[in-house]
Amino acid sequence: MSLSILVVDDDHSTRGLLRRVLTSLGYRVTTVSDGEAALVATAAERPALVLTDLLMPGLGGLALIDHLRQHDPLLPIIALSAAANPPDLGSVPLLIKPFSLSYLLAMVQHQLTDEW
Repeated sequence: MSLSILVVDDDHSTRGLLRRVLTSLGYRVTTVSDGEAALVATAAERPALVLTDLLMPGLGGLALIDHLRQHDPLLPIIALSAAANPPDLGSVPLLIKPFSLSYLLAMVQHQLTDEW
């Protein structure tokens, strides 16, 4: 059974790129465009990993991460941001946009092997 990854980003092209790349490596990928939809998706099925943008309309990435950490502290999360001065996320790794796909894939692999 392949591991599932939830991609949360309000940018359609970023979601599509991440879906294509991660699916080609054998992951099952679900994409949503905001934090509210991410909460619904994680309630329906716990993913092996969440990739979330920080700046989104509605429930943003910071609030999503806080909520996920309160309800599932061991869920691996990687944050994505194009912000010039992103916030400190503690133990949640941060990938700055634009990012190298090879670095993203290494980070995904690290999160999945270290946390599972």
